[in-house]
Amino acid sequence: MKGGHIINLLNARNVNKFMEIFPFMQNKIIGAFCHENYNHVGRILCNRVKQSAALLLSGSRMIPGTENTELQVFALAVCLGYFFFDMGWCMCYRSEGPVMLAHHVTSILGILLSLLMGVSGCETCGVIFGSELTNPLLQTRWFLRQLDLYDSLLGDAVDLLFILLFATVRVGVGTVMFYCELTSPRTLLIMKLGGVVMYLLAWVFMVDIARFGYKKTKAKYKKWMENHKLTNKEKLAGHSDKSD
Repeated sequence: MKGGHIINLLNARNVNKFMEIFPFMQNKIIGAFCHENYNHVGRILCNRVKQSAALLLSGSRMIPGTENTELQVFALAVCLGYFFFDMGWCMCYRSEGPVMLAHHVTSILGILLSLLMGVSGCETCGVIFGSELTNPLLQTRWFLRQLDLYDSLLGDAVDLLFILLFATVRVGVGTVMFYCELTSPRTLLIMKLGGVVMYLLAWVFMVDIARFGYKKTKAKYKKWMENHKLTNKEKLAGHSDKSD
């Protein structure tokens, strides 16, 4: 079964389920996206979804160094705009250090090279996805600090998830992607050099994150020991008062 047939089947099932839950939205939603008379925007979106699913299912273009697809060019163009904006923000407000600025510069150059040469969009999109996957957790930490909720169980959970996700994706999956790119005969040398820089930066970040995790764990353990000793002293004081 081809990717397009699977998407049509999934669309039909989702439409029926949606109609059962929200029958009053039938004319608007179904008519806009999934009916034969959907509008131009809905048709473009549905085609994008079908192309993406067919690409993932076939795997024929998921090879490093191959020509960029239309969807990859679109994704890289959006990412390029984001990095330009974020780079300007970091330089204007001096909110990041040299390592983060180097990461942004390398990402911008890599995206520009992929767009200008028309190749390696597959691995470039993969690297950008992996490198920015933990970004929402960083933003969540910032919001928790602003709300004075960072020193809580929620803040600890966000930090733990960030460390695990970074180690798994950026270092674990990233190592596999890095090996595939270096061994690919189609990938240009300049793109391989960019991959080396991004991989080294990932390890620099990983070392900093490991230090952060160690310091925070040590501080949490020390605080827990102090609270434990204080609780024991209070219990002993209570027992001594009762005996007196």
